[in-house]
Amino acid sequence: MIVTLQSTLPSRNQNDVAQAVLVATYRKLLGHFPERVIRYLEKAAVMRCKWFPTVKECLDMIAEVDTTDPLARKRSEIGRLVQSEMQARMDEAMARLASGEADQHWIDGLPENWKSIAETRSLLWRHADGSFTLRRDSSQ
Repeated sequence: MIVTLQSTLPSRNQNDVAQAVLVATYRKLLGHFPERVIRYLEKAAVMRCKWFPTVKECLDMIAEVDTTDPLARKRSEIGRLVQSEMQARMDEAMARLASGEADQHWIDGLPENWKSIAETRSLLWRHADGSFTLRRDSSQ
């Protein structure tokens, strides 16, 4: 990125040491951004700037683009969808237990943590052997 901007935009005359420090500083402060963001910065700087941009100007241009990793964003979105689906399935299971329409085989197939939650909600009994059975209302 620095080389592209240095060769395209004028800056004050600097010796080789000053140029090396400049490159190292920009890499340190801007190098952690994804490549697509750096490409955007290069294009924006060349189109807008009359002089080599400062780090602040670079950060201002970077602020215009979404800097989050698209893959991480997609993973997060999928994680939320999976969590929502799991919550809906658990809610359905709790409703089925509350209605008393669950047979023992179905109860045995529930995830252990759901059985514990159902016990806390007074929907299942936990027995000494670790098994669970439907907690029926005494009026039934």
